[in-house]
Amino acid sequence: MSRRGFDLILCLGSVCLIGYLVWHAVHGQRSFAQAERLAAHIETLTVERDKVRAERIALDERVALLRPDSIDPDLLEELARTTLGFVRPNDLVIDTTP
Repeated sequence: MSRRGFDLILCLGSVCLIGYLVWHAVHGQRSFAQAERLAAHIETLTVERDKVRAERIALDERVALLRPDSIDPDLLEELARTTLGFVRPNDLVIDTTP
């Protein structure tokens, strides 16, 4: 094989390798477009995480009101009335069950 043929094969192989790497950089599993999609997904999950944290804090505060050393009488009455189904004679009851 001549020197010119070897150079042509080497050049062609290099172009194919570069093409392969560029294709994967654009369309592959770890491409630039995939990185943008992952960043958007991370943002969505971060917002959801913050909502869940806020809900957890609200629930923790509500549970703290039911601890034996500091029971909130209003919350205790509300829970007892909804759980046991008790109403006062003056209360207006609106049934929201379908």
